[in-house]
Amino acid sequence: MKFDSVELDSRLLDSSADLIACPVDLNACLNSHGLYSPFQFVLRLSPEVHRKLAALPTGIVTEQVDFDGLQAFSTFLHETIHWWQHVGSTTGLMLSLSYPGQAHANYTHLKKLLASIGPKKSIRRFVEAASGPGGEPGCRCNTPRRR
Repeated sequence: MKFDSVELDSRLLDSSADLIACPVDLNACLNSHGLYSPFQFVLRLSPEVHRKLAALPTGIVTEQVDFDGLQAFSTFLHETIHWWQHVGSTTGLMLSLSYPGQAHANYTHLKKLLASIGPKKSIRRFVEAASGPGGEPGCRCNTPRRR
């Protein structure tokens, strides 16, 4: 790659410039160029970074790449390094796998709960509002359930 001249756009260095403010629980990363969430074990990139990466040639590149393409790949590489830093430690790997592990371990229990009470938006709020002392919703007795 050969660069005759590079024009730097200072707006690219400010991740808050011209971006839509939105909650971080969306599937795309709209309020920054990219992020890595260690508790959700997810690397997210903005739709613009995805578009720029998709437009880049694949494999070993011998032709010139524009600055926007380099910036997009730099963001991807930066977030990937965060991922490797996290899963590269025993604690990081265990924390990263905890959510998928919990989902797998509770799947059967959640299916049974769904069949017995129907779909509820917040299971936690439903259980907190139930009159039973940690037992089945609506149960007013203190005797343990038979298994």
